[in-house]
Amino acid sequence: MAATSYLIQPPPPVRAFAVAAVAALLGALLLVVSLSSGWHVAFAVIGGVLLVAGLALTALALYVMRQATLRLTLREDGYAVTGNGTRLEGAWREVTRVTATKERERLTIHHHDDRRTNLVFPIAQNSQIDDVIADVRGRLDAARFRD
Repeated sequence: MAATSYLIQPPPPVRAFAVAAVAALLGALLLVVSLSSGWHVAFAVIGGVLLVAGLALTALALYVMRQATLRLTLREDGYAVTGNGTRLEGAWREVTRVTATKERERLTIHHHDDRRTNLVFPIAQNSQIDDVIADVRGRLDAARFRD
């Protein structure tokens, strides 16, 4: 079996993006109006602060999304989970069972009683977790058949 990879991404933080957009637009509007109308400097400063805060929130939301993204690679001999500077690996011969929650949002790979690897899938990616479960099941069966 060839190796397969799955990208597990969190849902976009829509609320953070909406707050950032509103803050940036209000800040830009306040900045332009205060400078063009000759208002007190404090209004321009407040507008600038809102604009910078909106841009910073956007950057932070993008950074958090990128950091929370994982890559699951299933190979013939085992699996690897990489992301955020970490790498977890496991061999199929050490896996005792694989479980999923009813909501199909979390997949747990059990290694005897001492180790577990939890993979959390966003609700919107339910079809992806079904593909991963089918792939893991096939690879576990193939590994047990070889042993």
